[in-house]
Amino acid sequence: HMAIRELNNLHRLWKNDLGPVARNKREELWNRFQVATKQIHDKKNSYIKNIDSIRIQNLEIKSELITQINTISEKKIDSHSKWQESIKLVEEIKNKFISTGKVPREKNKQIWDMFRDATRNFNKEKNKFYKNLKDLEKKSIALKVNLIEEVNQILEKEDWRSYTNRVKEIQIEWKKSGRVSRKHSEKLWTEFKIKTNNFFEKI
Repeated sequence: HMAIRELNNLHRLWKNDLGPVARNKREELWNRFQVATKQIHDKKNSYIKNIDSIRIQNLEIKSELITQINTISEKKIDSHSKWQESIKLVEEIKNKFISTGKVPREKNKQIWDMFRDATRNFNKEKNKFYKNLKDLEKKSIALKVNLIEEVNQILEKEDWRSYTNRVKEIQIEWKKSGRVSRKHSEKLWTEFKIKTNNFFEKI
């Protein structure tokens, strides 16, 4: 832009401010000035053409990155560790998207909207998984607490010896009662183990 402004100033100077030259030199000088002007315009046009192709290329890169985020969202990710990998990967893709240069101006809003929708959708799927995981954990904790309580009640019964099979069943049910986070699992497991050990030691 600066070069073109400067060139326009030179044209104004040529026409208005600089005095006339000898007639036999006039055409030759004007032609040389025109050739130099054309070279500058050619360079500008080449630059603009190049910028357009770079921006189209950037659009393709950004579209591909959006597709990658959508593909991750559509996978049925079913474990905490896989979700952590996916979160890290999406973060890398987002950084690539943001650091990729400009796209053609008329596509700018559309590509940003698509990017925002893709990341929003990913976050929705992630939150759904973790909400479901919390709900499952609550159920598992409740089951485990009930099993501990049942062993406790058996230990207090006068005929506790007749409950050997039931206590063995409770041990199997414990294994099937679902996983809980380490924060809860160690405390619950220790309590359960002490109660069942007490039962079998008494026998």
